[in-house]
Amino acid sequence: MKIRHLAPAALLLLILGCGRGGEQAAEEAPEAVRALPVAVQTVQPSRFVVVVEPGGSTEAWREVDLAAEVAGTVLERPHELGDLVAENALLLRVDDRLYRAQVEQAEAGLLAAEAALKQARRELERSRSLKEKGRISDAEFEGVQLGALQAESGERAARAALDLARMQLEDCEIRAPFAGRLAYIGPEKGEQLAPGMPVASLVDLSSVLIRSSLSERDVVRVSPGMTVDVFVPALADQRFEGRVSAVGPRSDPATRSFPVEIRIPNAEGRLLSGMAARSSIRVEDREGSLVIPAGAVVEQYGEPIVFTVEENLARRRPVKLGLRSDDRVEVLEGLSAGDRLVVQGQWTIKDGSAVEIRE
Repeated sequence: MKIRHLAPAALLLLILGCGRGGEQAAEEAPEAVRALPVAVQTVQPSRFVVVVEPGGSTEAWREVDLAAEVAGTVLERPHELGDLVAENALLLRVDDRLYRAQVEQAEAGLLAAEAALKQARRELERSRSLKEKGRISDAEFEGVQLGALQAESGERAARAALDLARMQLEDCEIRAPFAGRLAYIGPEKGEQLAPGMPVASLVDLSSVLIRSSLSERDVVRVSPGMTVDVFVPALADQRFEGRVSAVGPRSDPATRSFPVEIRIPNAEGRLLSGMAARSSIRVEDREGSLVIPAGAVVEQYGEPIVFTVEENLARRRPVKLGLRSDDRVEVLEGLSAGDRLVVQGQWTIKDGSAVEIRE
């Protein structure tokens, strides 16, 4: 009898419960099958260039500072700042009258020393003959020998004095050691010079250098002869092509970086010393590589994976990666040409997720 009285109440609870469960299932069902939005990119073989980008500024290929070697008055200065001069061109000429007189004096001293040496050698030969005949003593012969040695020493000293005088006369003219442009020219005509005083700076801009540094990770991929693209902001980022000319074998203890030098031809002379420059060294250049955005790679359990879309479902793909350059990475295994790679939304999906491709 109690069961009969409770049956309608139980039936009502059952109906209400089923109603709530049906409503909840109706609410949850759309969420379970809702497609997640993703953006895809079709994987295609392409050229893959890996670059290393050291910074730096330009320097002249050769540069020299010239100083006065002798004292005197400037008589001639035929060039001005910025002039292009040939090798051995006259840059500065000092009054040389005093130095010409010193040369003449040294020449006269050498003539006298040569005559004295000739006379001493004749006397030595005569004394040697007399010594053999026993007509002079050993002491006398040794005295004649000593006189000949002194005469020879005097002749050598006179010759050295003449060489020095001629060098000083040559130093009255300061000439360009190589062809280049004058980066500095100081003394004016009539100005007094002293030995060691700076007079000119010459730069060879037929080529320019960029001295920079690379990390140990990058330096092992760089070698002399590699092509370098150089961009100079001061010239509207104009591109110049250069080559790696040298790579240092030892790192700087303070920075742990290795020195590298880049040489750039500058036949037109547009590059000047001291310009800021950005360099791009092509360490790898491959055709037909599968290259994808580095951000498309997801790491799971220490392994790189990507997601592709097949029939509106996400598919997990383990991949083997190769070289990386900036925001791109090479895929060696795990993807094929034509695969639709998820490049946005990859962090919110899993294998088998329903996806909706959006732009």
